[in-house]
Amino acid sequence: MFGVSRATVQFAMSRLAWEGWIERFPGRGTFASAARSGGGRAAAADFSVDMHSLPVSGNGAAPGEDDVTYRLMAFGRKKAPSGVSRALNIESDEPVFVLERLRFIGEEAVEAESCFFPPDVLPKFDTSALDRAPTETLLVEENLGFRIGRVETTIRPADADSSEARLLNAEGGRALLMLSQKHFSEGDRPVVYTDRICVSPIGFSYRMQVSG
Repeated sequence: MFGVSRATVQFAMSRLAWEGWIERFPGRGTFASAARSGGGRAAAADFSVDMHSLPVSGNGAAPGEDDVTYRLMAFGRKKAPSGVSRALNIESDEPVFVLERLRFIGEEAVEAESCFFPPDVLPKFDTSALDRAPTETLLVEENLGFRIGRVETTIRPADADSSEARLLNAEGGRALLMLSQKHFSEGDRPVVYTDRICVSPIGFSYRMQVSG
């Protein structure tokens, strides 16, 4: 009708959902957003895991690897939120590099991620990889200039009323998970901090090998 490609329509609809103008419900359709009523937040239940053994698989429970794609939302400098400053041991509100993407399985957005890099870390990404490579594949020595020694991971429940949830077209009350990771260099310096909010239960899956 409008003389544009399917990909352009998909991007436009995802942008409208991201900005909160529309909501998508599997099996029901796409609707103009109604004002969300207030509700209780999910109970805090944080726990941390040290992941000393990589590689890690971050493609999630996809039907097939070809169905997993990413959409770059932003990449550039901005002031670090206070929590990110603390995680990276830098001055409060110091500018950092931020990579923001959406992950899709088929046409459904299942994860919104933000990767924060300290001011002296400038990753070199192959732009074509940003459409298909999971975060763990991007955070390699060739892109960063150093090796990741270990990763600290915190997983906690999240509600469906945040701006990230709107990105994922999550209806109120739907279970979401927040995955926060702090990546350390081999010298044990925090060098990358990532936040991901994921649609449960297909947001992510991880393998961890434990020696001994």
